[in-house]
Amino acid sequence: MKINRVVLENYRIHNNLVLEFSTGINLLLGKNGKGKSSILEAIGYALFDSELRTKNQREAISFGKKSAKIEIDFTGIDNREYKVVRKIPGSTVLYDLENDAILENKSTKIKELCGIRGDIKGIYDNVIVAKQNEFISIFKESPNEREKAFNKIFNTDIYLKIYEGYSREIASKYERELEIEKNSINSISEFIANYDELKSQLEVTNEQYEISNNHMENMRKNLNFLSLELNKIKNLEEEITKFNSSLLLKEKDKKHFEENLTNIKNQIVLGEKAIEDNNTIKDQYDKYLEFYEKKSKLNQEIEILESKIIEYQNKEKEKLEFEKKKESFLNKIQISQNNIQNFSKIITEKNKELKELQKDKENDNKTIEQYKTQLENLKPLIIAFDDFENKLNEGKKLIDSKILSINELNSSIKELENEIIKIEKADINSKINRLFEIEKIKNQMEIENGTIKTQIENNNLALKELSSSFCPYLKEKCENLKGVEVEKFFTDKNSTLIEKFNKNKANILKFSQEIEELNSFKNLEVKYQTFVNELKNKKNTLENEKLKKENWELRYNLKEREFQEFKNKTFILSKEELNEKKISLELGIKNILEKKIDNKISSLSQNIEEIKNNINIIHNEVENHKLQVKNIGEEIVNIQKFLADNSHYLQENTQKKSELSSIEKELEILIKVRDRFLANTKLIENMELNLKDEKNILESISSLKNEIECLNTNKISLKKQLEQFDKEKIATDEKNSRLEIEELSEKLGILKEQINTLHSRIKECEKYQSIISEKNKNINLLENKIKLTKIFRDNIKSMGKEVSKHMLKEIEILATDNFRKITNRTDRIIWSNDDKDKYSVYLLGDRGELKFEQLSGGEQVALAISIRSAMSELFTESKFSIFDEPTNNLDVERRKSLADSIGEILNNLEQSIIVTHDDTFREMAQKVIEL
Repeated sequence: MKINRVVLENYRIHNNLVLEFSTGINLLLGKNGKGKSSILEAIGYALFDSELRTKNQREAISFGKKSAKIEIDFTGIDNREYKVVRKIPGSTVLYDLENDAILENKSTKIKELCGIRGDIKGIYDNVIVAKQNEFISIFKESPNEREKAFNKIFNTDIYLKIYEGYSREIASKYERELEIEKNSINSISEFIANYDELKSQLEVTNEQYEISNNHMENMRKNLNFLSLELNKIKNLEEEITKFNSSLLLKEKDKKHFEENLTNIKNQIVLGEKAIEDNNTIKDQYDKYLEFYEKKSKLNQEIEILESKIIEYQNKEKEKLEFEKKKESFLNKIQISQNNIQNFSKIITEKNKELKELQKDKENDNKTIEQYKTQLENLKPLIIAFDDFENKLNEGKKLIDSKILSINELNSSIKELENEIIKIEKADINSKINRLFEIEKIKNQMEIENGTIKTQIENNNLALKELSSSFCPYLKEKCENLKGVEVEKFFTDKNSTLIEKFNKNKANILKFSQEIEELNSFKNLEVKYQTFVNELKNKKNTLENEKLKKENWELRYNLKEREFQEFKNKTFILSKEELNEKKISLELGIKNILEKKIDNKISSLSQNIEEIKNNINIIHNEVENHKLQVKNIGEEIVNIQKFLADNSHYLQENTQKKSELSSIEKELEILIKVRDRFLANTKLIENMELNLKDEKNILESISSLKNEIECLNTNKISLKKQLEQFDKEKIATDEKNSRLEIEELSEKLGILKEQINTLHSRIKECEKYQSIISEKNKNINLLENKIKLTKIFRDNIKSMGKEVSKHMLKEIEILATDNFRKITNRTDRIIWSNDDKDKYSVYLLGDRGELKFEQLSGGEQVALAISIRSAMSELFTESKFSIFDEPTNNLDVERRKSLADSIGEILNNLEQSIIVTHDDTFREMAQKVIEL
């Protein structure tokens, strides 16, 4: 994979940073505090879910900002372009740039595109990136810490997690379930009663219930007959009672009709008298009606006149209001005209003040332009002084560094020449070539024997499980083993494998002895070639350093003479003199600007404009007020005309009210005649109705007499029927029957409850017997599961160590090859994962087997690079790595050695990023990014 572009917005100290990366080695160069590590942190956080160094998202956002964003454009191992965008706070989104689409399952997809096999975060943190001060620290950790880290990288911690977690939980779960089932059977057995005894009790109880139930049916039939007889008696008694009630009602109705008949006859006599009285007062009543009609007409006319008078009065009020408004507007006009005169005087004074300020501004502008011209003339002189001083200081530093470098090189060359003389005569090339061939063959045989051993163990386990051709999981005959002799099949396979294993083991022993003999020659050859190459390089470097020193001395002298000529020409002896002049001019400009004449002019001009606007507004108000005065005058004239035209309504209203008063006096005299006439009229109307009612009441009285005679006859007939029954005896028999039925019902209820209880207990017995049977089956199943789980856990516990053993063997071979390329030595890397020696790294060579902690700093770095590169090749397909400050705390020689070592490895990668504050790697980098 390859990172093409990184964009950071408001991330730590980077407000808006865009970086372009290329294929090959990318050098990210900058001083401490420039945010180099923040860039790597952003790459890990967005692409590989690596943790922030502060564990707090809020602290990753630039100070004063609310959010941050990371964008990374990269090329996947499929050679397609992608972009990942992570917002803080917020989510992470992965884009397919070629198809312009958002991809789901971001973490899984990035893992595929980066070619990572295993835990993406662990592989990134411990394989892809070599973090500052952590380059070799993982190999120096305690055994337990190394085991945690590398188990996670190798993804073998999953076996321990299964053993300690899921499989243990499953085993415990099965054991708990087995204990529960056994306890459950013991508890259920205590509650199961004698089944046959319950059946016998049920038969007896059913027989008793049947006898009692038959007797109950007979008693109910007798009770029904007696109840019917009592109902007949009751019905007869109720009928007689109804006849008595009806007779009483009919007698009352007859009496009521007779009383009404008397009242009606009296009302008829009163009506006849009223007719005679109305004929006497008819003329006076007609006169009342005539006066009443006149009164109504006058009231209508007065109502119309009063509405006219109200309108007249409203107009008079309206006239007064208009006269007040007119006076108010005339006063406002006078005030506004006075204000206009005052504002005009103020404008004249403000204009004088404005002219004076504008003159001051012109003078200040001229002075500022003069100061600025003088400042511009000083700038080139200051720049020239700075340039001369900086270049002279840099030249002096370079000359001193070259002298120191030449002295170090001379001393180193003498030491190398003495070492080369000691080993120059030895003939070792043919022996070294033989050593490489033997080692390669031996390593292949060791890997092959590890695979053979695992195959033999698997065959033995399969033979144990399938010796009877019966599948231990399906609990049935295995169809694949029909007609096959299982033991012979696996024995033949193991025989071939053991023969191959022993043959390889003998050859490995033979090659190991020969390698021990040849190792000393290899180390001697590597040393000689290293010394020769180093001597040649250092002599070339010495000549180059001498030439560079002479050139820098010449350049320094020329620059020093040029600086002195510049001082003589400009008549300026020091930079301090220039700075004093510059400060004096800047203070002069600052003092002028602080007067803020422009603000005063602007404020004064704005004030004048505001006053003019106020005058215009007042002019407009005066014109508006004059128009209002004119309109109000016209309204007053119209009102005066209306009042003159409608004044006659007042006199007419007085006349009409006088006429109304005379008529009302006449009506007061005739009102008693009206009331008498109306009362007589009502009596006459009622008399006509009473004549009709008199006839109807006489008919009703006759009908009631007939109904009373009929009711008496029916009542006598019902009394004769009632005398045929012995009510007291029937009631006594019915009561005794009911009591006996209640006793039988209670007895049947008790028997029924006993029957139901016996049925429930019998069913419960049958159910518990079925449950116990099922629980026994489940107990057998659980016991088998516990046995199989134990076998599984025993195997899974050692699985992680076996898997890591094979991985470490592959890494040893690849890492040894890398180490030899880097150092030109024949040493071999050994990586162990024994119980007492967890993930310890050793270097086997002419000094014997040395632990990682016993190696020199340079050897530790070379060994760490070799192993990391081997792990990267094994666990990823990305061909991508990052080194963060790899030269930290190293001296000059070790930094140079590290650069050469890393260079050997990085040449095999598609892209690498080196983050550092020194330029040791500048010459080897394809792209240098300076911050």
